[in-house]
Amino acid sequence: MNIQASGNRGEELIVPETELRVVCGLRHALHSRDPQTALHTLLDRIRSTPDNAAFLRTFTAPSRMPEPVRA
Repeated sequence: MNIQASGNRGEELIVPETELRVVCGLRHALHSRDPQTALHTLLDRIRSTPDNAAFLRTFTAPSRMPEPVRA
């Protein structure tokens, strides 16, 4: 799995803006790591939460990240 290439072209249409900001920030943080380390980090964090919503709540949307592109 290549996290750096993952995403959904229309995710800005189906994901609430608060979640989208967190996801964009998460992608940005993972992009700075090599792909294997990023995947292991992501899997470890996912395994430590009961569901996706709880996983996303463990992050805060970075204030310095650009606004997500809305179609």
